[in-house]
Amino acid sequence: TLREIHKAISLVVCVGDVYPLLLAGLFVKRPMIFLATAKSEYINGHFPVEYWLMRKYCQKVFARDKATAEAMVNNGVAADFAGNLMMDILMQDHSVYPKKSSDPLICLLPGSRDDAYLNLGDLLDCVSIIVEERTCEFAVPLAPGLSFGEIKRTIDLQRYGPACAFEEPSPREKSQGIEGKIIMKNRVEIPVLKGCFAGLLKSCDLVIGLAGTANEQAAGLGKPVITFPGRGVQFTERFAKAQKKLLGEAVCLVAPAPRIVAEHVQIILSDPVLYNRMA
Repeated sequence: TLREIHKAISLVVCVGDVYPLLLAGLFVKRPMIFLATAKSEYINGHFPVEYWLMRKYCQKVFARDKATAEAMVNNGVAADFAGNLMMDILMQDHSVYPKKSSDPLICLLPGSRDDAYLNLGDLLDCVSIIVEERTCEFAVPLAPGLSFGEIKRTIDLQRYGPACAFEEPSPREKSQGIEGKIIMKNRVEIPVLKGCFAGLLKSCDLVIGLAGTANEQAAGLGKPVITFPGRGVQFTERFAKAQKKLLGEAVCLVAPAPRIVAEHVQIILSDPVLYNRMA
């Protein structure tokens, strides 16, 4: 396809890892800008062959953080750090999610892929323990491509999680971005939201997340993140440890046990010094 259309192309912008960069370099052969969002010097930097591809094909490379840009420059790449697009897009969204009370608002991040349905069941187990000790608000932002109907089907089908009811939104709630509500056995009501991610992240006090980019965005906004390895293929123990390495004290990585997660929620929300250090 790239061979067929290359004559019509004047400029290429590649986003992600070096795979699209390689394809465009081989088959388009036009001036190229590369947004290298996939790798950071804080975890594992780029390989020599990746630097070589950048030098060979790119007029300009934009790194996801300053340290990575400096490593690129040291390897002869015309690189710069001009901001992090995952954070910039949040700052351009001025929406705010309205809290219902003065209680802490905890954002549950189940991820953006099919593992999210499995992860949400585990997060609901954590909620059932948390509310035994503290009154909190909860909300779930749902990524594009995921559905409230599938949440209901998956959790009902597996008989997993302490959710006892799923309510469809009223027309008014639907207009506010609420896709549905999960009603826990203890009558805790958890709205499932779409199109409210930035506002919810800004309004929340704490995040429990089994997500990649979303956990990073939460940490970037100064929200303490509690995380644990999931049971799916995306948020593995290896991935969780790499994210902890990237985000440092902003993330509290714990064992995948609801009571342990709940204990750390209480510790963080009860200790202003710890909370501010994580933030």
